[in-house]
Amino acid sequence: MLTGDASILRGHGELAMVWSRTPTAPQRLALLGGPASTLRHVSVPGAASQPSWSPDGRWLAVHVAERTPAVRRAETLWLVGDDGTPVRRLTPRTADVQSARWSPRADRLAVVTHRPGAHVDRLSLVHRNGSSRVLAKAQAIENVAWSPSGRRLAVSLNAFRHQQWHSRLVVIPAGSGGHRRTVTAVDGILDLAAWWPDGSRLLVWDGAVGSSLGADGLPLDVVTMSGHRHQIANPVLGYGSWIALSRAKNEIAVIEGGDRELTAGHKAVAICTPQRCQRVRQPAHQISIDPSWSASGRLAVVRDRAISPSRGFGPLYVKRVQDSGDITIVTKSTARRLTVAGHGATAPQWGRDGSLLV
Repeated sequence: MLTGDASILRGHGELAMVWSRTPTAPQRLALLGGPASTLRHVSVPGAASQPSWSPDGRWLAVHVAERTPAVRRAETLWLVGDDGTPVRRLTPRTADVQSARWSPRADRLAVVTHRPGAHVDRLSLVHRNGSSRVLAKAQAIENVAWSPSGRRLAVSLNAFRHQQWHSRLVVIPAGSGGHRRTVTAVDGILDLAAWWPDGSRLLVWDGAVGSSLGADGLPLDVVTMSGHRHQIANPVLGYGSWIALSRAKNEIAVIEGGDRELTAGHKAVAICTPQRCQRVRQPAHQISIDPSWSASGRLAVVRDRAISPSRGFGPLYVKRVQDSGDITIVTKSTARRLTVAGHGATAPQWGRDGSLLV
């Protein structure tokens, strides 16, 4: 049974989490702190995943996979109030939600959906009242990201023609005025990662080498609004949570180092300007994952032992990985461990004022 102490979160915001009684049981949604106060279980009509708060903390968007005994229905997007009350379903049951991103400036989301059986993805603007507007369609939409101002959206639109993939990186105004423009186009796949913190350029994984090799990391490129591209890190695994943005410093932190196995590949955190990345020194036989910036520009990472899965990827390997992680505050030249080694920390998230880590 899930338990929680809301007192430690007082003044630091509200926590949304998904959990399950067993590894195979459906995931449930719960809130802790904030208007929900004590631990509150939220009733949604299916398995919950990927909860995300609106910038003002008043609304929670959550993916819900509805199921019947015989079939899995499309994954829909639900809106939940900060007190834990489900408000409405935001997407139709016939459309499978691939991703949903809150605007940094308004109560609306950029939502990518796919209709089973149809060879087309849709990018829509969805308001919290349920109204929506389609912005783009493509055979495959890799990702979408809001500019820091909330006035523009970047999206990777892809089509398979003449036995190869063709990719366009497009910037679309979020309002009714302005014109969309293609920033760059390639033969292959450009997987959008994020906007640079000041909104001046974009980050993309260059997937032209193919998805199989991409599982062990791809080059990470910076793309300017004029279409100029240059590489700043290689290889970088394609996990959005392994790229962290600092608006306070106008820098990013990435986990550089390939190999699809979590604890292999010499993975280290690198702090990057638009021109280059500098790796943070770390002890031998360790890897770094899960970077997270505070609002004031402090960088936390998880330092883990480099463990070889010599006996396979079973529960024993997973437990050894989980048990070895600790949280470390790093700069380009220093590191300070916060947690006791062996307590199994992962995925740090900062509180509002930077004095609390969850």
